[in-house]
Amino acid sequence: MSEITLGKKLEVTVKLKVEADGTVTEFTIVEGSGNAVVDASVREAGMKLGKLPPPPNGQAFSAPVRFELGD
Repeated sequence: MSEITLGKKLEVTVKLKVEADGTVTEFTIVEGSGNAVVDASVREAGMKLGKLPPPPNGQAFSAPVRFELGD
C-alpha cells in the first residue's frame, strides 16, 4: 500500500517566481514530501509551467506554494 492509501497527507512546498508578463522563471522544491514519486510529479508539473496570467499589479513576485495530496 502507498502512503496515500493509508490516509497520510503529503505536502510539497515550492518557491514560485513569476515575472511581470506572467513568465514563470523559478519553480524550486524547498520542502519535499518525503515521497520520491510525489516530489517528482510536482517537479514535472513545474517544468510544464511556462506562463501564467500576469500579476494584477504588473509587478514580478516570488511566493511559496504548497501542494497537498491526501486527506
